Amino acid sequence: PSKLLLGRVYLETKNANATIDVIEEAMTFGADPNLTTILLMKAHMLNRDYLKVIDQNHDKLNKKNEIELILLQASALKSLKRFEQSLAKYELALKFNSNNIEVISGLAYFFLQQQELDKVNSLVTQLLSIDPQAARTIHLQGLVFQKENKIEKALYAFEKAYQKDV
Repeated sequence: PSKLLLGRVYLETKNANATIDVIEEAMTFGADPNLTTILLMKAHMLNRDYLKVIDQNHDKLNKKNEIELILLQASALKSLKRFEQSLAKYELALKFNSNNIEVISGLAYFFLQQQELDKVNSLVTQLLSIDPQAARTIHLQGLVFQKENKIEKALYAFEKAYQKDV
């Protein structure tokens, strides 16, 4: 347990290499993959070692961690500009839970990057129906308004998101 806690501290301070060393050591002592895999993959993401994240197997993970790993893999694929594969990972994650805010948000940001604003708007509507007060969703809505050149609406959304987040 102390190795896992130390790994979390290293990850929080963006010390990816130390995180990897500590978590891999914990794994050699038989630490539960549900406690180690996500930490390790986040550290690899920090190091931009995207292929390690993409290649990580998720057979031994519980549903929550499996979804989180799939989202990390989608992000890694997006970073490598493998957009179709990234989209497939987001869609796979949606199959686990179609109302998961993290999954829907990730997909919305994916479509925002692709400039597919109609899809983003649809996902923002879905997110707001799940949690109308979520700062991240309101901020995302502001980004859409900004892209649509609706500056006043964008500023209002950004202010509202900031107030909710503080």
